[in-house]
Amino acid sequence: MGASQAAILSTHADLSLAAVCDISLENATKVGAEHNVPAFTDFSKALAETKPDVVVICSSNTGHAPLTLEAVRFGVKGIYCEKPMATNLADARAMVSECKARNTFLVINHQRRVSPDLVEIRRMIEAGAIGSLRTIRTQNQGDILSDGTHAVDSLMFFLGDKAPEWVFGQLHRDLDALKKQDAQPGFRYGHVVESGGTAVIGFPNGIRAECTFGDLCAPRTPYQDFVIEGDKGRIWRTGDGTSPNVFLDNGQPGDHAVGIDQWMYKPIPAQPGQHAPWKGIPVEKAPKGGGITISYALFAKSIREGCDHPMSGERALRGFEIIMAIYESARLHKKLSLPLQQERFPLEIMVEKGQV
Repeated sequence: MGASQAAILSTHADLSLAAVCDISLENATKVGAEHNVPAFTDFSKALAETKPDVVVICSSNTGHAPLTLEAVRFGVKGIYCEKPMATNLADARAMVSECKARNTFLVINHQRRVSPDLVEIRRMIEAGAIGSLRTIRTQNQGDILSDGTHAVDSLMFFLGDKAPEWVFGQLHRDLDALKKQDAQPGFRYGHVVESGGTAVIGFPNGIRAECTFGDLCAPRTPYQDFVIEGDKGRIWRTGDGTSPNVFLDNGQPGDHAVGIDQWMYKPIPAQPGQHAPWKGIPVEKAPKGGGITISYALFAKSIREGCDHPMSGERALRGFEIIMAIYESARLHKKLSLPLQQERFPLEIMVEKGQV
């Protein structure tokens, strides 16, 4: 993600790339040479010599909090940090608190929140396209912390960032299976991971979110798949794939039937005479770099004008607390309400105590 975001920043209209930093000299030198900017392997030195207005943090997950705290204490105007914002609730809360105290804008890269497809889905929900919201179901093949954070942030966006009333979670950790995908089985991005999990999140007015992660996802499910149900219809987002990836079933004749598109289970163009409940929804084309390009423009505007950012650290913290509550619920085998008291990473505690 560091190399990818450096490429976006090198041509962005609102920001210019000043330097790159990586603990790998080879990586730093390569990316720096590609964009003709200085390369560093020491973050403190990079800050001192470059004196940047903002920093973009794309380290492993365990580096997000300490690098953010170092940058804010250095005095930068803004910090754009990859997701997940941290690996425990204490660090996440400290990031938000410290940035607020020093008037530093903190943005967490949940870029789907500003991407045209999710923006259109939220518009449809608010316009009553499926009536009163009842259930959001999402499937995500990654681990709960690293990839599930996108799913939870997206469903929070669909719900207007309403606070949940309760969270229930369960998970399992199969080291034999994880040996096939991780260099260090059971660890990824600097922290422990599970094999799969599920969660149910209760919101006001009886609305609920049902989430599936990792190896518990159904076969042929695209990444970041959402089905949003109301009392008058359904919206289906079929992952991050090619357009259309947003479909509406509102009881009216559509143009798509459910089938297999290459490997994915999703609506596909209907054949003549075939029952077609789903209608493909046109969505504005995203710019090169997608939601990240959009979010950087909003980031620059926030710093210049002092206005709110839809991917603010405060919003990210709400979703992050839900993620930690899923793990803590699995650890305690009980339904939890927020605010969450446990500030450590609950999965780490479970591994220490041999619970998984």
